[in-house]
Amino acid sequence: MRFFLLSVTYGTKGYRFSPPENRERNLGLEIGLNLEEILHRIGVPEHKWWGKALFVVATHIRFPYTGYGIRYDFDHGRWRGPDFGDKFDPGSVIYD
Repeated sequence: MRFFLLSVTYGTKGYRFSPPENRERNLGLEIGLNLEEILHRIGVPEHKWWGKALFVVATHIRFPYTGYGIRYDFDHGRWRGPDFGDKFDPGSVIYD
């Protein structure tokens, strides 16, 4: 279990260019990969410059498709998932 993380997430979709009926505010619960622990176990050295760079990236950036879970959409009052959170229909895009 050390290679997995349990996360509470929050995210919005469509608030910049989508009409109000397509916007989403999502609170979720996800299980994802612990990339920092995976780097330790495969032997990436932390004392080398490239190892430090890998650890910084693995610790602070979430990679797509590394977390799977469910989300509650506050704008539409419904649950979404289980999935990777990659589904969104922006509707008619509005450019101001």
